[in-house]
Amino acid sequence: MDAYYAHSIKIYDTQQEENELRKISSIVKNIVNPKHIRWTGSMEPYFKAVKNSDLVFATEYKSFIGKGVFDEVKTALDVGIPVYTLRSGKVFKVRGVAINDPYDCKFKYGKINIYPGEVKINDKRIY
Repeated sequence: MDAYYAHSIKIYDTQQEENELRKISSIVKNIVNPKHIRWTGSMEPYFKAVKNSDLVFATEYKSFIGKGVFDEVKTALDVGIPVYTLRSGKVFKVRGVAINDPYDCKFKYGKINIYPGEVKINDKRIY
């Protein structure tokens, strides 16, 4: 099972990224980290990686997501790929995304809306 890890570039190479990767790797074997995808001036390589994944983990930076993560989550949800997020070390299923500030594409563009409660992935109970 492959998981795409959608996260802000502000998180790249930080303790937060390391902690999130550790949590995600306890759930799935293969993680596609977009920081290893070469920027070509287009989001298409990222959308392709999302569509080739079995699920997506989208994480927030200071409770928000930028436009890139927003569009990755929307792409996954639009094609029926389940999306999850991490909050306080717990895993929640993402219901959708909402625009917060359309003028702040980098950090506060959107918010992740979640379903409350326990999440089950691969017959593992994660709460």
